[in-house]
Formats: sequence, C-alpha cells, structure tokens
Amino acid sequence: MSILERFAGRMMDLDSHEMTPAHQWATVFGPAAGLFADVFKAHHPDAPNTLNPSAERDDAPLVGATPEQIWTRGGYAPGSWDMHRRLEFMDHFGIDRMLVFATGPGGLGFICLCEPPLSLMRQLAGDTDIDLSALDLPAIGRMMCGLHNDWCIETAKISDRLRPVASLDTSTLEGALAEVERIVAGGVRAVMAPSGLVPAGKSPGHPDLDPLWALLARHRVPFLLHVGGDFGLMASPTWPSYGVESNKVGTVLASTELNLDPYSLAQMHVGVEHYLAAMICGGVFDRHPDLLVGCIETGGYWVGPLAKRLDSIAATLPQTLQRKPSEYFASNIRATCFWWEPVDVYIERDGLEDVYALGTDYPHFEGGMDPMTGHAQMLERLGPEVMEKFFVENGRLLLPD
Repeated sequence: MSILERFAGRMMDLDSHEMTPAHQWATVFGPAAGLFADVFKAHHPDAPNTLNPSAERDDAPLVGATPEQIWTRGGYAPGSWDMHRRLEFMDHFGIDRMLVFATGPGGLGFICLCEPPLSLMRQLAGDTDIDLSALDLPAIGRMMCGLHNDWCIETAKISDRLRPVASLDTSTLEGALAEVERIVAGGVRAVMAPSGLVPAGKSPGHPDLDPLWALLARHRVPFLLHVGGDFGLMASPTWPSYGVESNKVGTVLASTELNLDPYSLAQMHVGVEHYLAAMICGGVFDRHPDLLVGCIETGGYWVGPLAKRLDSIAATLPQTLQRKPSEYFASNIRATCFWWEPVDVYIERDGLEDVYALGTDYPHFEGGMDPMTGHAQMLERLGPEVMEKFFVENGRLLLPD
C-alpha cells in the first residue's frame, strides 16, 4: 500500500498558485493586465519560475508523465493556469481541496502595494524600456489586485474544491471591507493581505481593525499571510546583497516571491511572524474566536519558537489575554512547511501537531518534487493520527465545507 493511499481523495492543500504566462494575462485577467506583461519579457522563457514561458495552451500531460514533468515545470506544468485542468491534477494526486494563490497580476499587485524600492522593481522587470520611476506603484497594485480578484470570482464558479485566494488591499479599512463584501458575494472564500503593509495605518492587533476581523470571521473566510507580501517591511533590497557570489541563484531559479539565497530563506518568515505576533498580543483572537489565519509558504521553523516565546513573555506580565498565546495556534492558526523541513522534529520538539498542514506550492519550483510523499515519509514514525492531522484535518480549518 502506498504511504499516501489512506489519504487519497481527502488531502487538503493550503498552498498552490495560478501561474499564467505573462503573454496570456490580457486574455485571462483582462486587457489592463496585458499592459504590464511586457515588463516581464526579459524573464527566461525556459526557467521554471518565469513569468514569461512560451506556453500557448495548458495541455501538459498528467497520465504517464514523470514527476520531473509535472511538479517543477512552472507555467508549463499541467493545470498551471487552466483551473479546469487543475481539478484533473488534484484528482490524479488525491487532493480534495486546494487554496490557489496569485503568481501573476495578483502577486505583482501585492509587491506594488508595498511600494518597494525601484531597484527591486528593476530586478523583477529585467531589461525593459518602461520608465519605472514614472509609475504610481500603489495605484497599479490596487488595479492588479482588483483584476486578480475578478479572476477569483470566476474561478470560484468552477468548483468548490478550488479556493482562489483574493488579494486584499488593506491600505484603508473602508476599502478592505468593501472588497471583502464584494468577493464573498462572488463566491470567494479566502483572502490574503500583505504582511509588509500596516493595515489602515494601525497595528494588526488594534481594536480599530475589529470590523475587518469580525467580517472575515462571520463569513468563515480565512485571513492568509503568504511569502512575497512583506516587501514593505524590509524595504531595502541590500539586506541579502552581502557580497557572496554563491548567494546569486541566477535566472533559472529566480522567484518573484522571494530571493532564493541563504539569507532570504532564513528570513522569509519575519513579515508573517511580525504580523501574527501583533494580532495575538493585541487580543484579536479573544475578541474574534472564530477568525482563521494561515501562514503560508514562510517555513515552519519559527512557529514553535514564537509560541514558546510569547508564552514566556505572557507569563511574566499582568494577564491581558484569555488564554496562553500557544493555544491560539492550535485553535485559530495553520502553517505550511517547505518540503525540506523536518516537520516531524518540529512536532517532537514543540508539540503544535494541530498547526502544521500540507502545502505543495504547486506549480512553483521551490515547492519541490512530490512534497506530499516526502512529508509522509518524515511523519510516518509519529503515527497515523499525526499524519491524518497534517494531510487532512489541520488544513480543513482553512478549507471548510
């Protein structure tokens, strides 16, 4: 019996992406998105994480294909941008439900909302004739997020098994509330916000943001924080430029979400940890016990240490929270791990077996080759109950019926 057979058809995947080639943006997301496709024309067409693959149709084969032909092919992978074919991929690998995050306009929109330095935008764009300094990046960000969210509404109609994740502009509370109401009315059941943007000028734990948390909790719409949303927190692009030639991964492995160098991989959790700590310490989960939060593709190595650190600090100060901070993780928060992380060791060391959940990152290159089997091989020694939580039950919190 396959190590994954007992979970076949029931697995919950908390991290996948649309990966539409830039030259298809006008067709898939609307003409306005096509205006910015040329910015990415310098992206290597054969690189797995490129925004500019030459694919004209999403028709890569599933049956009979090797893992190398499926898992790390980016815009060439089966179901990378045709969400009807994504359902075929899910059936093939035994996945019941799946969150689908942005890669194209929605991902670019997040970066622009955080007003990154022009040097970063030039790095993303490569060789372009467009004068990036003349662009109103926040306005472009809002527009691109809106186009992505329109796509989410249309995608949600395909199947309830697909949960497209709307890109939420939180620069104003009124705007965020209006967009949540709009996308929920359109059938969208998940939102992501940039961890590098202070929401409405307030700490995420401030009571002034309670209308947003209450609205999401009432609709059972999970609030998701994902790698690539933190550009405004560490605005300078010089932090990972520490002069070591080996930290440059080149065109083939380049990613728009994060730098794939040692420093950046070790710091990719900072924005999400920062945001989540403010929510916990501000009593958000006491005031909104039904609010659901996901920390996606930021690694799992920081989760246990943060929970322990907050517990220790809370124990030394006058009581302001109704529960220990670590208890909010089990009841309200889920986190995904990369394929290379020893999630079994994390659980043995820190507990929190109710927190970690499957996230394949399909079809992004950094998601690895068949991450489900790799996680199963790690977790098997902890027993079937832990495996059931990781592959099914924990993820169900963010993918409810």
